[in-house]
Amino acid sequence: MRGATTLPVAGDEVAAVAPLLDEASRAATAGDFSTATRAAAGALRRLEQALETPLHVEPPPRCSAPMVYSAAAKAIVLFGGQSNLVRTDLASHGRNPEPGALNDTWIYEVGTRQWRELPCGRRPPPQRSPLLAYDEVSHLVLLVTIAGAGGGGGKPTATLWSLDLARGEWSRRNAQAWPDDGRGGDDDARAAVNGATLALDPQRRLLLLTGRSSTYVMKVDLDALPVEPAPPYDPPPPLMPHDLPPDDPTWLAKLATLPANQWVHARPPRDADTRDWGTVAADPVRGHVHYFGGGHATYQVNDVAVYAVGANRWARAPGDHNDYVPPVRWDGIAMGFRGGPPAGHQRNGYVACNGRTYVFAGGSSRRWDAAPATQPGSRHAWFYDLDRGGAWRQTPIAKVDLGPGVPGAFGRMHVVGPDGVIYGLAGHLEPYDGRFFAAEAYLSAFDTATATLSVHKIPEPTPAWVGEGRPFCLAPDRGQIFFFECRDEQSPARTWVLDLKTRRFTDLKPARQPPSSPRTVEYLAGQDAVFAIVGRGEQWVYSFPRNAWAPLPLRTDAPLRFAHPYAQAVYVPRHGILVNTGHASGGVAVMRPDARGAEW
Repeated sequence: MRGATTLPVAGDEVAAVAPLLDEASRAATAGDFSTATRAAAGALRRLEQALETPLHVEPPPRCSAPMVYSAAAKAIVLFGGQSNLVRTDLASHGRNPEPGALNDTWIYEVGTRQWRELPCGRRPPPQRSPLLAYDEVSHLVLLVTIAGAGGGGGKPTATLWSLDLARGEWSRRNAQAWPDDGRGGDDDARAAVNGATLALDPQRRLLLLTGRSSTYVMKVDLDALPVEPAPPYDPPPPLMPHDLPPDDPTWLAKLATLPANQWVHARPPRDADTRDWGTVAADPVRGHVHYFGGGHATYQVNDVAVYAVGANRWARAPGDHNDYVPPVRWDGIAMGFRGGPPAGHQRNGYVACNGRTYVFAGGSSRRWDAAPATQPGSRHAWFYDLDRGGAWRQTPIAKVDLGPGVPGAFGRMHVVGPDGVIYGLAGHLEPYDGRFFAAEAYLSAFDTATATLSVHKIPEPTPAWVGEGRPFCLAPDRGQIFFFECRDEQSPARTWVLDLKTRRFTDLKPARQPPSSPRTVEYLAGQDAVFAIVGRGEQWVYSFPRNAWAPLPLRTDAPLRFAHPYAQAVYVPRHGILVNTGHASGGVAVMRPDARGAEW
């Protein structure tokens, strides 16, 4: 690739790999596999960074990037556009981030049929949909940018830029207020930028910009315009591995002394981005909280945010926008360029265990994937691996065992225990989607240690269909799945347990039960009890020894609500606390539950 100024950067990245590999080798020899995987992940990211930037042989994936042809240079010029990468690891991204705008310049030389990047140390600001034209008279590439057209209240400004291909330099040529045609300058500027096109009449020297509702024209006299250097380019920091912070002794001491049954706002330095229409998942082995998914026109990124409970810190790595680019803002539909899956209406569609976020484990939805679930052939488990710096990985499922009368590998992932077995409920037991299958009930079990999947029928009696929410939780020391059934205030409530060995439900028939549908239920390890958030955010506790439910008054140090319809609150056995990530409450809140404090 041409551009010698970029090669030392690549050399620096590649040279940094060897020490990391040496560290990984020494750690592996000493049996310190945690350090070994961390160092190896760092080496992988360094190589990825070298390939992402100076060693690229073609433009990285993007959309909305125009190209112009220069007959004089016999080259095609590409500038900017919209990337699929969302730098959620950077504090500069606010809530519900979007794919990043680009401002790199690439040249395709027709004679050699090769791309090369112009190593511009100065360049125009990033543009998601650049307005680009070529002037065959001056042999300059022209760019128009419109700043302040985002509804912030400021006066929009249009700026003309030019690229000298012979020098490989961008220059600022003119800046002026955007013309107001009487309908409001800011609204008009936004209409012009969105979906606009730019063209140049070289003979009449007219630059035309056509927006969604108007056409604008400017008489161009480049010789009369000043030539100012473009602003210096400050590149973003390189992509780094997903690294979790260590426990904070001061914070751990605070967690240990939390008042019983009172929510306390944790106020980490930076909260995760809001993700609607899905749950959160607690890692029963390492004690972290994983946050994935989105949908419903809110969060469309397939990154995994991890709350390190012992450090009171969110850790995140970059993710891909998983919708159409430009996005249509409804649901995840496309696998990311870096291997990440679509992340849309996740509902109960993922679990966390031993540093991994599993989003698929061989079992499918009876509603959405009925045909693929019945087809023979290889199946895979798909997960996000923190031990490899946040890489998405797939592993083949070694064996699939379908019990008598089971038509396919049905059963999404719903609960997981510290032994690494992931259980899923299917048929009419799958929340929300189960309403179509009144006469079917299945239990799937994927063993992450042996990579084996089994699916068996669950005989009647079983709970009836329930709506959106998380009505089940795993009680690993009891070998049971707890299931609370209540569709609404008019339907009867029932409390069940599913024995994992016999695969049979038992109706516990407690005398008193919550009167509303469950948002989530969480098993309180060591207390032989279940914590539940129901209805509009009421708290209840179930005691196995008492076979009874009791309300638990909501106490909090600041206003707090639970996300709807999934409470996004989980119990973390390692720390003995509940973590609420519902952003309607203003961030993370923690509580040390004590079933003895309920109103029995």
